[in-house]
Amino acid sequence: MRKISTIFAVYFLLVGCTSKVIITPDKLPDAVVDKSYYAEIKISGGSGPISGGGFDLRIYPDNSGLEVIFPEINGRADYNNIAIQGVPIIVGNITITIKGDMIPTGWNASSEFDKDYVIKVKEAE
Repeated sequence: MRKISTIFAVYFLLVGCTSKVIITPDKLPDAVVDKSYYAEIKISGGSGPISGGGFDLRIYPDNSGLEVIFPEINGRADYNNIAIQGVPIIVGNITITIKGDMIPTGWNASSEFDKDYVIKVKEAE
């Protein structure tokens, strides 16, 4: 029984040390110019919560009409849950770039991540 417990303990340590950062969804929905837009992005896995100091999110072009919001938990921004919202005012592509790392916890080293989204904004029909 002790041998099985040791095997499980080693397994969980290895899984925890190699936990991959998962950013969902894979693609954001298209948008329509002058129509309200809302999409959620979730960041999970990795070594722990996202490091606020090591987090960068950019929208290009910055005058697209879209903005980023973070829900607050106990008065602090929750960087693991992101919402893109607004009313697109341009036709074409809007690029969202997310870069950052997770706060190391216990045996885990920091987990870096980098993801780009392209929102295609179409003319109103």
